[in-house]
Amino acid sequence: MQAFGRLIRSAEDWGSFVLLDRRLPSALENSFPLPVERLPLKALIAELRAQNADCDQ
Repeated sequence: MQAFGRLIRSAEDWGSFVLLDRRLPSALENSFPLPVERLPLKALIAELRAQNADCDQ
């Protein structure tokens, strides 16, 4: 995943990679360096808000 590698480059970097397509092939899912977490949209929005609130402080 070239795009994912450009998002996070060092231990100090942080970010979120969101793929809004249910049809994620298992071969692609296994290529991510971290486990893939599947969430309903409302739960995803809450999680992203919580992550961003932690980083703003």
